[in-house]
This record gives sequence, structure tokens and C-alpha cells, in this order.
Amino acid sequence: MRKLDMDQKQSVLIIDDNQQDVNSLKKLLRKEYRIRSANTVEKAFKAIGTRNPPDLILLNSLMAGMDGSELCKKLRSTPKTWNIPVIFITSEFSEDEESRLFKMGAADYLLKPYNPLTVAARVRTHAEIKKYRECLEVSYYRDGLTALPNNRRFEEYYDSVWSFAARESLPLSLIKVSIADFDWYIDNYGQQAMDDCLMAIANNLSHAARRKTDMLARTGREEFTCVLPNTRIDGAIVLAEAFRASVSSLGILGSSNDTDVSIGINQGVATTIPTNDMLSKKLLEAAEEALKKSISEGSNQINCKSI
Repeated sequence: MRKLDMDQKQSVLIIDDNQQDVNSLKKLLRKEYRIRSANTVEKAFKAIGTRNPPDLILLNSLMAGMDGSELCKKLRSTPKTWNIPVIFITSEFSEDEESRLFKMGAADYLLKPYNPLTVAARVRTHAEIKKYRECLEVSYYRDGLTALPNNRRFEEYYDSVWSFAARESLPLSLIKVSIADFDWYIDNYGQQAMDDCLMAIANNLSHAARRKTDMLARTGREEFTCVLPNTRIDGAIVLAEAFRASVSSLGILGSSNDTDVSIGINQGVATTIPTNDMLSKKLLEAAEEALKKSISEGSNQINCKSI
């Protein structure tokens, strides 16, 4: 979940191979929005796939060599883009065409030739809906201490990437991370020191999980879970090692009787290739079993399980 800045201009991506139409839309919208454009599918997905995807997409339904309906369906079925509003650009209007666009997942449509007031009003409406929906998501889906996605958001994202992986026969991995001796640290250093430590660990883990499709969430009092789409066991282990190194770099939590005490984590890694007849909880259970084995072995342990 990206950081929300209410004062920053929202971004609009125009996907259209008619440069004259693109220029017209830019002229109408550039004062209120940051505008990007793409005239091919490849350029469109490159723009959408950045760490700062657009807030709104204007899509020409009839581009040379591209089916706008297929692009819209792909956006709707991809976890990172399913909630970006798509406004279709069309020169045809009928009840059948309107129904077709909405069935494809369109948020709205614009008719050519453009009416400037209509363009401004419809784009503003959907941009504002997107902004305020993100405001609600920040409070509803974010952990109050670490600012990471919370368990509610994790479950929704996990379900979506599971379905996508099953449909495309792609590998999916999970890493469960637990702070070793969590209660002992609280007893000896206090809750405030542990809260500070949790925030530092969350920050370091977030920097280690760099791919835009990976999600790190706080899913328990001392537990984090990372979802790794399209990742096999070897790739997940590499990230688990990076997690261990990033937490070790934090050094000590504090001192007790003049003895420095280092913070440690345990991890459980699990991987599978989901199928339509497999329950998503199986991978969660496998990661939990691997984590329990790590905890039983001490601190800074990593155990793996493939199903």
C-alpha cells in the first residue's frame, strides 16, 4: 500500500495511439493532474507497473493492434491494478456499447468529440472517489504501530494473489517472521522499548522486500508475514536470509547487567504452485509449521517446506 499524500496531484495515464486526442486531453487535465501517456500495450504496462502506478486510466477502446477490453480485463485480474478506475474513450454510443463497457470493468466512459466540462467532471469524480477510498484504506488496512499492512489487508491480498497464481500456474511463497523471545524482551526492557524495536524491524524488513508485488504485513503481536508472488523456494530463502541480516544489523536492543543483548528472529518459509482445487490455507499452515520448527531450534533459524 503506497503512502498517501493528500496535497500531491493525482496521476492520470492516457492510453491512446491518437496523439491529437492525447494532446487534447492533456490540455484539459494538466492543471489538476500529473499526466502520463502510452501509445502501446507495452508502454502502458511499463507505466502501470512502476512503484507509483496511476490513480486513473483513460483508455481508448479502439487502438490499432490492441483490444481495449482485453487490457481492461487484465487490469481487473491483476492484484496491483484491480482497483485503478478505468474510463474508456469511445466515439460510439448505444445502450449495448454502454453495457459492454461496464461489464468489462469500466468505471465510466467519455464520448468523442470531447465536451471539456464533461471530461473535467467525470475525471474529477473518479479521482476523488479513488483518493477518499485510499484514505479509508490507510486507517482500515494499516497497522497503527508499524504502518505496515495489517492482517486484514494481508488476507485480502493473499486471497487475490492465490487466485491469480492458480489461474496462471505460477509459484507462490510465504515467509513468516517471528521475533525471538518477545515476552522476555518486554519483561526486561519494557513495552515502549519493544515498540521502538518493532518499528525498526518493520522498517528494515520493508527495505529488504523490494519488489512491488511483494507484501510485508504485520499479522500478529510479534509476527510479520511476507507474500511473494511468482517466487520459488530458492528465491524465498534468499529473501529470508536478507531478512535475517537486516535484523542482525540493528545490533542490540539494550543492556542488562552490563551485557549487550541482540535481537533475533525466526522464520518459516513455504512454497507451492496453487491449483483451483487446493485450499489457500494449506500454504499458510505449511509456513506456520516451518516457523514453529525454527522457534523450537532457538534464535535466527530458517526452516522451509514445499507442498
